[in-house]
Amino acid sequence: MQKKLDYLERYWKKNTFRPLQEEVIDHYLQGKDSIVLLPTGGGKSVCYQLPSLLNHGQTIVISPLVSLMQDQVNQLNQRGIKSMFFDSIGGKNDLYRQLENARNGNFKIIYFSPERLTSSEFLNQIEKLPIKGIAVDEAHCISEWGHDFRPAFRLIKKLRPMFPQTPIMALTATATPKVLKDIRASLGLIQPKIFSTSFERKNIYYDVVHAEDKMATLKRLLINSPNEKVIIYCRSRFKTEHIAKELQSWGLKAGFYHGGVEARQKKQILNNWKNNIYHIMVATNAFGMGINKSNVRKVVHMIIPESMESYYQETGRAGRDGRPSKAILLVHPSDKNRLENQFLSHLPDSKYVKKIYKKLCNYLGIAYSEGKGGDYKLNFKNFCDIYNFNPKKVQHCFGILEREGVLELQYIHETRTHLKIKCIPAEAIERAKQGDDAARILQFLMRNYEEIFSKESQINLGKIRHHLGLDFDEIKKQLGLMEKENIIDHKQSSTDTKLYWKLPREDDYTLNPLLKRTKAQNKLKAYKIKFMLDYAFEEFKCKRNKILLYFGEKKTNPCLQCSAKSCKK
Repeated sequence: MQKKLDYLERYWKKNTFRPLQEEVIDHYLQGKDSIVLLPTGGGKSVCYQLPSLLNHGQTIVISPLVSLMQDQVNQLNQRGIKSMFFDSIGGKNDLYRQLENARNGNFKIIYFSPERLTSSEFLNQIEKLPIKGIAVDEAHCISEWGHDFRPAFRLIKKLRPMFPQTPIMALTATATPKVLKDIRASLGLIQPKIFSTSFERKNIYYDVVHAEDKMATLKRLLINSPNEKVIIYCRSRFKTEHIAKELQSWGLKAGFYHGGVEARQKKQILNNWKNNIYHIMVATNAFGMGINKSNVRKVVHMIIPESMESYYQETGRAGRDGRPSKAILLVHPSDKNRLENQFLSHLPDSKYVKKIYKKLCNYLGIAYSEGKGGDYKLNFKNFCDIYNFNPKKVQHCFGILEREGVLELQYIHETRTHLKIKCIPAEAIERAKQGDDAARILQFLMRNYEEIFSKESQINLGKIRHHLGLDFDEIKKQLGLMEKENIIDHKQSSTDTKLYWKLPREDDYTLNPLLKRTKAQNKLKAYKIKFMLDYAFEEFKCKRNKILLYFGEKKTNPCLQCSAKSCKK
């Protein structure tokens, strides 16, 4: 007992365990399997990190997100707990280098993604390590009935016969009873003990606000408490930037965050959020994993999420300090049709997936039993136009094929800008002194692209936008003006989608198993969306009880704190 507390204080600066942490750690140290179901911010990581210090060996952690692994490894190393992660960048030489580090570097905790388990070489080398503990983070990803199903998670079962005496700990914040059952079976857990707390977050008040004008409602919610820490979730990248600018025009300290933000800018944004330069973060669901801030008072959703799991996880970023906080969902009558049209009407059935797969193979020229390991470029619009396919449905099909391990998708920017300064440097310098937007762009180009006078250079318009504060339309306009002035030559080339083919083309052999799962997945998706619509538009039943019911908990008494009519005092 004392040694555990000593480590907790030494490495985590805490003098007491959170609920269930110590029980989980003791069970794990006894060499027994477990499923740990704790809320977001409930301290799940300590449950496997601290035992690694007490074991004479190494702990491996399988996690779905590289950014989360990097964050945790950085934190552990800062605490003095030597850790590493296997990235997916580079070839065999990089893998061997990382494996050598794992063997000889005295690392206590080693992180990697489940996709690493596809490599027999990796498995052979991992088997040689003194592994004393296995943790599976975000374990709901293993289940077809979960909200972030990743087929590669099913490969984790390979570790059981390799380390038969090693305890496996599966961790998640969101899992229904059906998902928990699937986790147990899919990981091959032996009589696992389930450690769980209630899904009830008593300090979070759930409000559904019906708003004819969502921006006006948002202003009313925020303007009187400008220093409150708030997260606002949107669906699109464009919306995050648009709303953040609008908030700034109201005098609020707001930033935006989405998956399209460059790595360097992301780091700056997160620092601004951490250091309270931003009080409000407008973000897509890319903002969340590993983003810890205890004093968020409001989480606002501008749109209805597509699943209760996502909604619960995102609202759970409010009130981690235990103080009263609000989860606010803004709804408009049109949201129902939008959600149904966006997701349900575009769900492809089995026949459609099969049709897309075969047409895609023909379009890319992949012969029967060929394709595995090949990189292919696809003009997405052209593909849809040739076969008269609905683009949204095709995107869903691609998502299914990727989820099932048939292919890997890499979406590239739609256009690339190539530019050369055609005038002599002296003329360009004189033009850059004029002080207008074109001059500012020209200054930026000369400072950042060394060979721009001698050859065409690929220009990152996003960097220009970020540094100069101009939108894309204005940048393109100014480039056009400079071309008319004979200062530059520039052109845009279309790029599109890149595909990595992971399985040989086998048509029915490849497709038949996944088509059965597709049918079940579509049914599940429809259920999740209908549940969210009911949560948003059913006005009488207690919102907190609705959430608890979804996760298998039954409460009869209304919370008397949410926006439901049954809870109005």
